Amino acid sequence: MKKIITFALASFLFGAFQSAHALDLMATSSDPVVTQDKFRKVIQDTLPPQVAALDNNYRLSAVLETSDYQNGEHFYFYSVELLRKVIEEKTGKTYWAMTSGLRSHGLTHGGDELLDHVRSTMKAAQMSFRLDQPQDIPHKSPVMLPAPSAPGHSG
Repeated sequence: MKKIITFALASFLFGAFQSAHALDLMATSSDPVVTQDKFRKVIQDTLPPQVAALDNNYRLSAVLETSDYQNGEHFYFYSVELLRKVIEEKTGKTYWAMTSGLRSHGLTHGGDELLDHVRSTMKAAQMSFRLDQPQDIPHKSPVMLPAPSAPGHSG
């Protein structure tokens, strides 16, 4: 039992340490064959180096949806979006604003064919992951936005 607790604690700390210094990737998949882990791996393997090197002021959100169509074909849609942390200056509230990304849809027989679609689109769309302020790469702090003022007030 002691070994299990030690392993669980070490795994948690290692995972927390990794995520504190790396670009966070949130991925979901509704496909029964292309699981969330497979989808995440293809995205991680094909990310442009400048995006993979970003810190925790950025994150990726990836969604894969599939549904049955006809004759063994499946309709697919996926989206991979790069988000940047934005903090409202007055309240300190954190928002995630989309800066760029890609979307694709079509018909597939599923499985490896679907993964190949994702892989080829990610490779072809390397320049689609633009940052909102390229001169700030790598950006070490989130964007600070002034809080909106009340109507009729300045400042």
